[in-house]
Amino acid sequence: MYTIEKNIIPHAILIASLLPGLAQADATTCFNFLDAQDYARAESEAKQLLQRGNLDRSDERYAQLCLGRAYNSMGRTRDALPALQRVEALSQTTKELAVIYNSLGLTYAGLSDLDRAELYDQRALKAFHELGDKKNSAITLNNLALVVKERGDLERALQLYREALAMQPEAEQASTLNNIALIHGQRKEYQQAIKLLRQAIAIDRRNGDAHAAAHQQINLGDILREAKQYPAAEKELLAGLNAIRLVGDKYWEAAACERLGWLTSTKDNPKRNVGEARQWLEKAEALYREIGDIESANSIATYLGEK
Repeated sequence: MYTIEKNIIPHAILIASLLPGLAQADATTCFNFLDAQDYARAESEAKQLLQRGNLDRSDERYAQLCLGRAYNSMGRTRDALPALQRVEALSQTTKELAVIYNSLGLTYAGLSDLDRAELYDQRALKAFHELGDKKNSAITLNNLALVVKERGDLERALQLYREALAMQPEAEQASTLNNIALIHGQRKEYQQAIKLLRQAIAIDRRNGDAHAAAHQQINLGDILREAKQYPAAEKELLAGLNAIRLVGDKYWEAAACERLGWLTSTKDNPKRNVGEARQWLEKAEALYREIGDIESANSIATYLGEK
């Protein structure tokens, strides 16, 4: 079966928490489009800003950063790289450098350039340590662990996740618990993975974060599928899908539909239904295209075309 890695949750540092007030109203608009997942309008807004030609260092930096984030969000990683490299050249303070190192680490990881991804994650980690920013240090440790995991070093990845976990109060641990769970899932240690994901969901719900809880619930559904607990998997995936639709997250709606497609096409699932599976996958493809993630859409289209 064609599969893709959709259960990893990469972490981009929250821009709003690190920009100095964002007095630049146009840049704020661009990042607002990013938050709303309107990536095409974010791209357009950033390009309009850059076409003015009279931007100072700070204004150009914000516009290029928004453009790079928009491209990454649309799966256009190669297009994102030049914009983010320009941001690096325009960054001066430790805080500014920490933000762009984080973004470049994620971008190089998306390009499967793991050496550069690790280099930039290490630079981001050093910068956040210098700033005394434990929250973003923990996020960066998660990103570094994902790179290490891609290299196949699961033990080191677990060590990095546990280091991040030790830096986080319980209320901030959900994503790290999620990522630890996914390693257990990769090792087919399904009960441990399920336990950790339920802990993560409980934390998100106590925090009132329905959006993050839905992410973890979709991951839980996929782990349950791998564990061949098909009725439970369907229950969690459908619940996660309904929850993610309420918050309007098209990317994770697509991911949930995709996983429901894999669930419904699994050969030993008593409720296997090839026609229904195709409908779920076609819905996922359409959603990916809607948000501009052409790479994911084309991957599903290729799989469907082979059937």
